[in-house]
Amino acid sequence: MSLESERVPSGQGGPWVEFRILGHLEVIVRGGLLGVGPLKQRTLLAYLLLHPNQVVPAGRLVEALWGEDPPRTARQSLQNGIGGLRKLISATRTLGAASIATRAPGYMLEVDPQAIDVHRFLRLRAEGRTALAGRRYEDASRSFRRALSCWRGSVLSDLVEAGVTWPAIDHLEEMRLAALEDRIDADLRLGRYSDVAGEVAQLLAATPLRERLWERLIIALYRADRQADALAAYRNCRRVLVDELGIEPNRRLRELERAILAQDTQYVMCLPESPKPAAFMDPEFFLGGTLSLPARSA
Repeated sequence: MSLESERVPSGQGGPWVEFRILGHLEVIVRGGLLGVGPLKQRTLLAYLLLHPNQVVPAGRLVEALWGEDPPRTARQSLQNGIGGLRKLISATRTLGAASIATRAPGYMLEVDPQAIDVHRFLRLRAEGRTALAGRRYEDASRSFRRALSCWRGSVLSDLVEAGVTWPAIDHLEEMRLAALEDRIDADLRLGRYSDVAGEVAQLLAATPLRERLWERLIIALYRADRQADALAAYRNCRRVLVDELGIEPNRRLRELERAILAQDTQYVMCLPESPKPAAFMDPEFFLGGTLSLPARSA
């Protein structure tokens, strides 16, 4: 399975309106794609969706849209963009989805969190982590797969291609990778060693510096009776880390190699313990409908 996870169609009980940011920015109304408008208006909507049900100061919105050196007309352009979004969102208002309120010192997108795809991802990820901590591995794997199915590509990929760089984008991408790694842990505990080995090898081609993935690859290969390949994976890991970062693999990886060489099967076969439930809790995302993500633009 690659980072481009398969999608699960929304059920008939799903929302009439969907705001999608886990991929290209999309607004879906009754199953149809709603045009969002020009780039700056799309960017403004995206930023508000990343900070829903919060008052976002006008100055921060200007910085998010134009950077540290905005044009003199930025404030007026911002007001025009808000007006354009209000007209756009009026198409969803009868469905109770969203509205934009003026709240000093800026604006607030009032929206049902269930209408934003990232909310569903975070909720399902939290369910998966709770199941993983409780050693309910089948439930954990299922929840993580459902969470990852919310993704259609990289966060706001169309805006990133246009030059948008916000901390919240990187934050969500890291959450996505962490959810994928958690799902891999659940599958390892379910004995899916060969499948995990093949998947992790593909993931490492794209993210070769993630030591957690190297550890899982080595364990999966060993438990699939591929001891030589497990040792080769360690050598590849060490080469990448030394060449790219000038560091040795972490202690756990070094101990894995020693255990394989010493034929300490008991050590290699012992998967890392799942963290305690408290360690799995995300920040209070969507507390009262407010998503907790980094706020300031880069």
